[in-house]
Amino acid sequence: MKIHGSAQYYDLDVVAETMDVSSELNRKLWGMITDVERPLDGPLYETPGDAIGQGPNILSDHWHKFTEAEQRELSKALGEED
Repeated sequence: MKIHGSAQYYDLDVVAETMDVSSELNRKLWGMITDVERPLDGPLYETPGDAIGQGPNILSDHWHKFTEAEQRELSKALGEED
């Protein structure tokens, strides 16, 4: 399944904590998170836009690790694309 356009803007933990996903998918998301959370070009900031798409825990970078059913669930949680 094609990567949802918004997947590049979300960390795995944000999806797990704030979006409506099944408990099984929630556990899988948490299991993929790595402790290394520092972009190559500078510090990681909490301000939206400062580090979008950086770091090892970006959903789009892990998209291929999900089954097609999980990808559909994630796409639904992320909302409809324009």
